[in-house]
Amino acid sequence: MYVATSFTVGAVALAALSGILAGTTKGDARIGWIAVNLLSVAAAAAVQSFEQRRRERERQAAEIVAVDMRVAMNDALDPIVRQIGRIAVASGRKRDELREQTIPMVLYSASLLIGPDRVRACWFRLHNGRGPRRLRPELSEGRGDALRTEFVQGTPSGDSVLELLTRNTHRFCPDVVADPPPGWDPDHPHEYRTFISVPVVAGDTAYGLLSVDSLLPGDLTDGDVPLLRLLAGLLADAMACGSGGGILG
Repeated sequence: MYVATSFTVGAVALAALSGILAGTTKGDARIGWIAVNLLSVAAAAAVQSFEQRRRERERQAAEIVAVDMRVAMNDALDPIVRQIGRIAVASGRKRDELREQTIPMVLYSASLLIGPDRVRACWFRLHNGRGPRRLRPELSEGRGDALRTEFVQGTPSGDSVLELLTRNTHRFCPDVVADPPPGWDPDHPHEYRTFISVPVVAGDTAYGLLSVDSLLPGDLTDGDVPLLRLLAGLLADAMACGSGGGILG
């Protein structure tokens, strides 16, 4: 675009100059400057026409992407919303089953809508039984790396992650190597380089943690956080329709 604009400006300037010279010269020189003038005007017009067509193609491509994104969002979120409705009118064991079925639905939507193709969406359930509080990895969707990390209260990594639930705040780490999060263990094997973690909290009750990770720095951005928080909120709504969970703090 910059090159085309510069060329157009140069062609217009040359057309103006050649027009002046064509009016002040005679004979073959005048004919030559007239030819230069005509060519300059034609070149400027051609470049302008090309730029207009290019901008129109970009506009149409952007519209197609926007439509595709809206369709993808609807396809991913509508089943979850409908599932929450089913949970709300169910009871007993059926409600518990529907509530648990919502977890893979949310993970699938997260892996589909956030980041590149090989992201991984993970669910860590909060356990508040005897002993220290802990977040246990239970389910993942997307990239096939195994879930291994359990976050336990009283450890640096565990306290750091459990604080997200207490404060109901997210964590985005652009690069775990260049800027590791609090409590990060560099000796623990990790395939991913970037992640976003969001608490699943309804009111004052925490149920777990929703996380998305990817292989390369730059795969995830701050712009992905609101969508993951939305999905975490939908999951929290589903979990709140049944019993269980842990009180914040």
